[in-house]
Amino acid sequence: MLRVLGAFLLLGCAPAALLGQSGEGDHEALRQAALLIVSDWDDGELSHLSHLLVPEGVRMDLGGGERGALSPRQVMAALRDFRDGLTSRSATLARWAEVGGTPSRGFAEVAWEAVGPGGSHAVTHRLYFGLLEQGAEWRVSEIRLLR
Repeated sequence: MLRVLGAFLLLGCAPAALLGQSGEGDHEALRQAALLIVSDWDDGELSHLSHLLVPEGVRMDLGGGERGALSPRQVMAALRDFRDGLTSRSATLARWAEVGGTPSRGFAEVAWEAVGPGGSHAVTHRLYFGLLEQGAEWRVSEIRLLR
């Protein structure tokens, strides 16, 4: 997390940019939202991510089949269950992009290296975060474990 925050400070990013605020089609705001997701995932606290979830419901598939229209509270519980027992080694932003549409959509792909209970070998998990531009913010509308 310190590496990501250091990069933000080095680039002189304002706190509003860290929250994914943007205007229509603002690629930098999407990138900042993606970096915030990675930073949150890396440190395991997930507090910023909880504020980025669309309140209307998030589609989610963490390996047990798709579940749709989950409330932010249900999403956070599922993410904590998914991470439970795993020790995080690192999380990096593998790629991100705006894919268009009305409203604008984008995604962030996170490469998360973690070690299971009693294990010594790290496994890399790839997580897809579908993002939706709502007003002046990019919000998470979908989370998937990529295989």
